[in-house]
Amino acid sequence: LCSALAGPILYRQADQAHRHQLERLAVLQDLLGTGWWELLPDSGEVQLAPQLARTLALPEQSDVLSLEQWLQLIHPADRHEFESRLTLLSDHGTPMLACVRLQQQDGDAPVWLRIQGQALGSGQTRRVLGFMLDVSDIKNQETEAAAAHARLDNLIASSPAVIYVLEYDQGS
Repeated sequence: LCSALAGPILYRQADQAHRHQLERLAVLQDLLGTGWWELLPDSGEVQLAPQLARTLALPEQSDVLSLEQWLQLIHPADRHEFESRLTLLSDHGTPMLACVRLQQQDGDAPVWLRIQGQALGSGQTRRVLGFMLDVSDIKNQETEAAAAHARLDNLIASSPAVIYVLEYDQGS
C-alpha cells in the first residue's frame, strides 16, 4: 500500500528534478553562448540546441538546418578545413576540435566559435554530436595583444639605442 501511494509522488519528484536540471542547462548555455549540435545521419541535417540557434542569430524555430546551410554560416576562409574535419568525424569517428569564424556583415567584429564533436556508437546506432562555444572575447583579446606586441617590436626596432656608462664603481 505504501509503495502504491509513494510511487506517483516519487515519480513526480524525479520528473520535477529532471525539469529543473534541463532549465539549469538551458540557462547555462544561454549565459555561455554555447549549445549542442547533432548531425542527423539519415537526412544530412544538423539539429541545434535552441540556445545555440539564438547565438547564431537564426530565425525562430530554425533549429534544424541542412548541412550546406550550416556550413554557409562559417567564414569562407575557415569553411574548407571545418568541412574536412566534420567529414573525418562523421566517416571515421575522428574527434573534432576547430576554431572558426562566423560569416559576418562588413565592419562587424568577428564572432569566433570553438566547435567540438565526437561520434557515439557504431553502425545504425552511430550518432555524431558536439557543442559550439562562443570564444570571441578570447580571440579578440589575442588579436589585440598580438597587435600591441607588433607595435612594441616596431618601436624598439626603429628607436636608436645608445647606452652611456659614465662611471662604474663596484656595482654602483
